[in-house]
Amino acid sequence: MKKLMEKSEKLTLSQRLARRYNSDMPTPMQNGKFIFCFFACLPAVFGFIMWYVLVNFNSILMAFQDPISKELSMVNFERLLNELSNPTTEIYRGLVNTLKWFVLSAFVLPTFGYFIAYFLYRRVKFAKFWLIMIHLPGIISAVVISSMMKNAVSPLGPISYILNELGFGYLPNLFADPKTATPAMMVIVFFTSLQVNVLLMIGTFKRLPESLMDAAKIDGATETQQLFLIVTPLVSSTLVTLMILSFTGIFAASGPILYYTGGGADTMTLSYWIFAQTYNGGLLNYPAAVGIFFSAIGIPIVLITRFLAEKIAKFVEY
Repeated sequence: MKKLMEKSEKLTLSQRLARRYNSDMPTPMQNGKFIFCFFACLPAVFGFIMWYVLVNFNSILMAFQDPISKELSMVNFERLLNELSNPTTEIYRGLVNTLKWFVLSAFVLPTFGYFIAYFLYRRVKFAKFWLIMIHLPGIISAVVISSMMKNAVSPLGPISYILNELGFGYLPNLFADPKTATPAMMVIVFFTSLQVNVLLMIGTFKRLPESLMDAAKIDGATETQQLFLIVTPLVSSTLVTLMILSFTGIFAASGPILYYTGGGADTMTLSYWIFAQTYNGGLLNYPAAVGIFFSAIGIPIVLITRFLAEKIAKFVEY
């Protein structure tokens, strides 16, 4: 009936919005509600225009320019597609390495962090000690950690010396061999980056009602059943948020390449390749096209991931 009355009165859009949403507002605030929303959104709109559109305007323009004639052209994207189809190019190898780092940051680290945090939350023996040991790398500078690890696994480092004394010989230079450089960096990052996921998940687990876990024990639920049938659904909203955040950087995933290899030994990633091209100067049209291309692919991936994750996950309030 209300909709029929609105149609008969031929209300404008602003009048229909006011009639629908102003009913729950105090009378003194009804007139200024939409004005308040408008000014509340201004900082976000201004920030988007200032720090994204204007900053990247020149990059977007360069991506569609011929690097020689400066005329509008798709030559940079044609070059990119050709190099992506050739396994010997830097862009192809950079994409493969980027996906390796993405799998580490989006799946491996959160999975191990989740299980470690759960066992620490369940108060296993020496839980506080293990928690301190996991968080120790986080209080030390990343440069110091990288320097320590690089020297520890070097051919003249302590680990190489111990292995040689045990009869296994000296370690090779892991960061000079394309077969071992990226895996070695990923192992180091794995052990030095667990504390972030563990800390986040422990904070999430501590919000769980103890009465719920006690009731599960009384009903005879095992630790495995409690983990997968009770705890995981309750914290699924946090897991979904972490997944979505990880997918936002799917093509920007990288590691400490600058310090360990400087891009050598076939460790180049897409983000480091763009950094190296920008740092060394020269024609930036092609790097701009690479950035735009993978950004355009990443946006629908993030949106689809968010849609599917929200369909699967259960957002529970407790």
